Amino acid sequence: MFDSGSRMKPKAAVRTETEPASFSGEGGEDGTKMILFTTKTCPNCRIATKSLEKAHISYELVDAEENEELVKKYGVMQAPTLVVVDEDGVKKMANASNIKAYAENNKE
Repeated sequence: MFDSGSRMKPKAAVRTETEPASFSGEGGEDGTKMILFTTKTCPNCRIATKSLEKAHISYELVDAEENEELVKKYGVMQAPTLVVVDEDGVKKMANASNIKAYAENNKE
C-alpha cells in the first residue's frame, strides 16, 4: 500500500512525531494544521521532510503504517502525503515533488 525504500530520520526542528494515541489534531496559530504521512522505509519521504524543513513549515509527522485510523480519515493512499487542514477544508498533496512545490510556494 505504501512506497518502500531506505530509512529516514528527518530533523526535529519544525516537526513533531505523532504516536497513534497522541495525535493532537490542533492547528497552528492561524488554525492550519499540516500532517505529513510517511513510512519508515519510504525514500521519497526524506525529500518531503527536507523540503518542508528548508521552507520552515511546521508539521506533524505521522507514520502511516502505525496510524491506520488517520490514514483512513484523510484517505491517504501513498507515502509521502501532506494533508493541509485549514478554514477552506482539507487538501492533500501526494508524492515528494508535489510536497516540494508546495513548500517552495509557502515558505514561512
